[in-house]
Amino acid sequence: MICPIVIDWGTTSFRAYRLSDQGKVLEKRASANGILAVKDGQFAAMLLDQIGDWLANDTTAPVLMSGMIGSRQGWQEIDYVTGKPGLSEIATGMARVSLADGRAVWIAPGYSCRNADGQIDVMRGEETQILGASAGRDGDQIYCLPGTHSKWVSVTGQRITGFTTFMTGEVFDVLCRYSILGKLMTEEGRSEEEAQRWFDDGVQKAKAGMPLLSGFFGVRARALFSEIPEAHTKDYLSGLLIGSEIRDAFKDKDRLVTLIGSGHLIGLYGRVIENFGGTVELSDENLAAAGLYQLACHLEGQGQFCE
Repeated sequence: MICPIVIDWGTTSFRAYRLSDQGKVLEKRASANGILAVKDGQFAAMLLDQIGDWLANDTTAPVLMSGMIGSRQGWQEIDYVTGKPGLSEIATGMARVSLADGRAVWIAPGYSCRNADGQIDVMRGEETQILGASAGRDGDQIYCLPGTHSKWVSVTGQRITGFTTFMTGEVFDVLCRYSILGKLMTEEGRSEEEAQRWFDDGVQKAKAGMPLLSGFFGVRARALFSEIPEAHTKDYLSGLLIGSEIRDAFKDKDRLVTLIGSGHLIGLYGRVIENFGGTVELSDENLAAAGLYQLACHLEGQGQFCE
């Protein structure tokens, strides 16, 4: 296997990995140059700016990318795969773009399905992370990818069988920044110990079945009557939102949930899932690279890099 260069190129972030022929990360680069930072469609120029030396030093290394780079706002819109895709279907859905010197760059497709509510749902990039996470696993699995648009993904063996997206992170940000709730929020007097207490209080309200729309206004009303300190209204709202997401997404409480991501948010989700009676495990942080490595191996086996 030749040594691939793989890239997880999202809306606000760019992560590149130089891999060994066994898929080990030899070097990693990260920047805030997501697709929104690329002006006038100059994606090739941005790629060269970020890893031009890698490309020059190894002219035979295949280059594979996943994430929002394959979206309508990215380098080229790549069709979504559908059904219950595994490695072969996702690899078949990949498309090529070319650099000025003719070098091919492969972009992974997204995945689309109808979720448990019968609504069309889409993902880009997460499908590649799932390939990395589910490699070598059998049976049914549940993955949660917290974030601006959290994903709950069901997998059987190494095939994605469905998922549902929750706009939890974006709703939290909008309410804090632009709604009347944000007028009461302050960092003055906030403590981590009390923050956890009020986060848990929001989780308990969600667990008890509080409707979100009335619960939102309750953040303001409770603060006005000093039931919640203004310094912890944000923590309470976070608990209410994450608790509501997990209440609606996590139906089978006896199942292990694999959390994909990093940072403070992963800890909060793990705490809430356990509060609901579930168990969690944390994933490796380089899952996108692992998934792209699998795709590279598949494409090489199909002779795609010999063209």
